[in-house]
Amino acid sequence: MSRKMGGTALPFISLIILILVCAAPTSTQAQKVLVLLEDMRLKASHSQFFEPLAAGWTLDFKLASDSSLALAEWDTYLYDALIIFGSGITDFGGEVDVHSILDFIDSGHDVFLATDAATTDTLRELATEFGVEFDEKGTTVIDHMSASVTKHLDETLV
Repeated sequence: MSRKMGGTALPFISLIILILVCAAPTSTQAQKVLVLLEDMRLKASHSQFFEPLAAGWTLDFKLASDSSLALAEWDTYLYDALIIFGSGITDFGGEVDVHSILDFIDSGHDVFLATDAATTDTLRELATEFGVEFDEKGTTVIDHMSASVTKHLDETLV
C-alpha cells in the first residue's frame, strides 16, 4: 500500500496485519508493551498507530536486533504484550527468538505482528507456528472487488 504521511512515502506495500493474540488492558495500571521495530523511523512514520496505544499502554520501543532484548528475567515476564512491526526483521537480538515468543504467548501474553509482502523467513516461521502461511516472496493478493481507484487502477491496494 503506497501511502504518504507527512510527505514521506511509506515502504509498506499491501500491509498485512496478522493478529496472533490481541486484547485490551484490563487492569487500572497501564500495561507494559515491548514494541520491536525493524527501523526506529517506523515509530514516527506510523505514529497514527502507536499514539492511541500509548493512551492505555506503556510502550517500550526497541530495535528488533537490540542485543539487550529480553521478554523475561528470572522467570518473570517484563512485558504484558509484544508488538513486532516490520517485514525485514531477519533475527531478534538478545534472548528473544521464535521459541521465547511462543513461550511468552503460551504463558497468556499478547502478540501483534505487522508485516507486508516482503516478510522474512524469521517472521514466516513465527506465523507458521499459529497456522498462518504467507504466499511466496514477492507475490501480492489481487482484489478485483475492492481495489483502490486512483489515477491508475491498483488491484493490490484496497
